[in-house]
Amino acid sequence: MNVLHRTTRFTLFAAVAVAVLALAGYSSLATAQDAQVTLSGAQEVPAVATSAAGSSTIAVSDDHSVSGSVMTSGMAGTMAHVHNAAAGQNGPVIIPLTKSGDNMWSVPPGTKLTDAQYESFKAGNLYVNVHSAAHPGGEVRAQLMLGKMGMMGTPGTVDRASITSGTSVMDLGGKPLTTTTNFGQR
Repeated sequence: MNVLHRTTRFTLFAAVAVAVLALAGYSSLATAQDAQVTLSGAQEVPAVATSAAGSSTIAVSDDHSVSGSVMTSGMAGTMAHVHNAAAGQNGPVIIPLTKSGDNMWSVPPGTKLTDAQYESFKAGNLYVNVHSAAHPGGEVRAQLMLGKMGMMGTPGTVDRASITSGTSVMDLGGKPLTTTTNFGQR
C-alpha cells in the first residue's frame, strides 16, 4: 500500500507540474489578440484592379497596446495606415504605420488604442491598407478580423478565466488532461 500511495503522489505531482507548465507557456495567448490578414485590391473601397498583395499580423493586448507589421508585394507603397471603419466603408486613419524596410510597414512602438478603438477592433471594424502613387486612396486593404489561437496552435479561443481557474488544462497532444486516482485504504 505504501508503494501505491507514493506512486499516486508522484503521478498527482507530475500532473500538477504539467498543468503549471502548460499555464505558464500559454498565458501569453490569453493576453494578445492577433489579426492575421491578407491584403488585396478587391477589399479597397472602391475595389482596385491590381496584382499587388500583402499580409499583415497586428496584435492588440488587453491594455490596448498595438504591435505588428504589413508586408506587400507587387507595388511600391507610399504610406500605410490602420483605419477605423467596417468592411465596405472608408474611415479615418487611427495609426499611421512606419516604413521599416522594403515593402514593410510597422506599428510604431508604444502605440495604444483608445477604449472606443479597442471595441471597434474586437467588432472587426478596423482595417489596414497600403497606398501607392498609382492608387493614392489605397491599393491593398484587409479588415482586421480576430484570429486568436487556442492551446497548442489549434484554432479556437483561449479564455483567461478557464486558464487561471485550471478548468481546461490540455496535455501536449491538445487533449484534456484528466487524472483518475484511487487512494484506497492505508
